[in-house]
Amino acid sequence: MRKARLCAAALALCLGAGGFFAYAENGDSREMEQAKNQISILEEEKARTEETLKNLETLKTDTEQYVRSLDESLNQLNLQLSQLDGQIRQKEQEIGEAEAALEAAKKRERGQYESMKLRIKYMYEAGETTFLDLILQSENLGQMLNRAEYVNQITRYDRQMLEEYRRSRDQVAGQEQALKEEHEGLTVLRDETAAKEDSLQRLMTEKEAQLTSYESQIAGAKQDLEQYQADLEAQEQRMRQIEEEMRRREEEARKKAQEEGKRYTTAD
Repeated sequence: MRKARLCAAALALCLGAGGFFAYAENGDSREMEQAKNQISILEEEKARTEETLKNLETLKTDTEQYVRSLDESLNQLNLQLSQLDGQIRQKEQEIGEAEAALEAAKKRERGQYESMKLRIKYMYEAGETTFLDLILQSENLGQMLNRAEYVNQITRYDRQMLEEYRRSRDQVAGQEQALKEEHEGLTVLRDETAAKEDSLQRLMTEKEAQLTSYESQIAGAKQDLEQYQADLEAQEQRMRQIEEEMRRREEEARKKAQEEGKRYTTAD
């Protein structure tokens, strides 16, 4: 009778301990499964973030190269603008010189014209007697013809000089006009170059803003990767602790079973 009671007690103790350890083991299994699921999620997020970081690094590199290219283009445009400014200043100086030369040519033309008018006035407007006296007072036909030729030479000279001054004036005026057209062309080219520079400068500003954005996103992605790695290590540590706890409980259950077996044997 006593032996039967001992057996029943031992059996009940074993069943109770087994139920307790089974319950604890089920709890550990759930925690282990949760940790594994969390690790899987973190690894997926980490992989996506690494891919995003790779793309951002590529975009950053491409943008940096493009910014360097834009900077070189801007330097070239700045050089062109500097050269055009120098050419425009040179043309303005040449135009000023041409204007002065044109004014001098006009002044010579007016002077020649006034001189010719005075001689015409003297020979013709002062009275025909002066001209006739000069011819008629000749001692002979040869002298008369010479005097008449002299008057004609003076008239031809005045006309030739007047035409020469007019041609000189027209030539200088043509040069001035050509210089002004060249100046206008240089000014248009400078305006176009300046517009290109402004456009490139705006594009440079946009790309620099993009580069700053990429750098910020890259820094954020690296921080996320560090956090994911820390979370993964924490979950792995948790799994090791759960495994260690499960082994400890299994060892306790084994020892308790051994002790109960010894008691049963002794009681028997």
